[in-house]
Amino acid sequence: MISIAGLGVSGSYLLRRFVGAGYDVRGFEPRRPDFYLPCGYAVNLRSMGNYMKNVGIEIDPFIESESHNVEIASTDTSYHFGSLGLGTVDKNRLIRNLLEGMPVEHAQLHSASGHITVDATGISRSLLGPAREDFTMIAKEYLCNNAEHSDFYFRYFPGGNGYYWEFPLRNRWHIGAGSPNLDIIEEELGKRDHILVTGRRIRLKPLFDGIRNGNVFGIGEAIGAVSPITGEGIMPSIKTAECLFEAVSRYSDLQSVEEAYSRCVRKEIGYFEDLFALLMDARSGNLRKIRNLRAGLIAGRDFREFGIDFRLTKVLSQFI
Repeated sequence: MISIAGLGVSGSYLLRRFVGAGYDVRGFEPRRPDFYLPCGYAVNLRSMGNYMKNVGIEIDPFIESESHNVEIASTDTSYHFGSLGLGTVDKNRLIRNLLEGMPVEHAQLHSASGHITVDATGISRSLLGPAREDFTMIAKEYLCNNAEHSDFYFRYFPGGNGYYWEFPLRNRWHIGAGSPNLDIIEEELGKRDHILVTGRRIRLKPLFDGIRNGNVFGIGEAIGAVSPITGEGIMPSIKTAECLFEAVSRYSDLQSVEEAYSRCVRKEIGYFEDLFALLMDARSGNLRKIRNLRAGLIAGRDFREFGIDFRLTKVLSQFI
């Protein structure tokens, strides 16, 4: 028996993956079905489409927008880049579709159960337990009828203090800001007209050394599968879910599952540890380290993974 606590996008994907492979599995989610998930819904549509095919879902019906021109700005400089698949999806509707016909209990799973329990509870790590060291930022987001820019827009705050964003949906916009400093967020968002406001904390520290506690395995944001540079967590979280599915499919003993899962996570997103070190150096004003030359190249890779045709030489020194 496999139990999955938390049915956001990675938990829902993994539940459907296990069901499709014939496993005895059950998902647990205490939030009401119409809960509006606080998330920019931005993702690399090409990568997302490939993974959704694993669970028999075509991504096209869930696409809200596709980018053509991405603007990345700092305080006084901005650059434009082409798209490598960046877009937004209707994450709420996609999750409902992932869960259609699945074995789900609308309740909270309070303790580990079954042979394997999956903690997909995000920032709370409700079953894995608190991390010994952590780093989070506050994110606040408005659902709006309009925005100042016509396509995807990012503006980074000085000193590694987060960024402001505008992401287009089908007929509306997600406009938000993320920072450790709530005053910065409030100043950036101001008194903008909005339909809905959401917010939460986002984990930016990779926790890849703490992916297991007994028979509990963490996926997604519970283990820090969020880019420290872009804040994108949809695709990294799905990648960790696929890694765990593959490990469980190959091995039955928990130690072998952990070893295979850990190898896969580090292969897919292990470079987040370099990006986190880069972020911390930016926050401490200590960017002039040899290691950050390599980290800068990795940051370029991260933007391209996100779906932005990023050119490091044009922008990295400006936005951090």
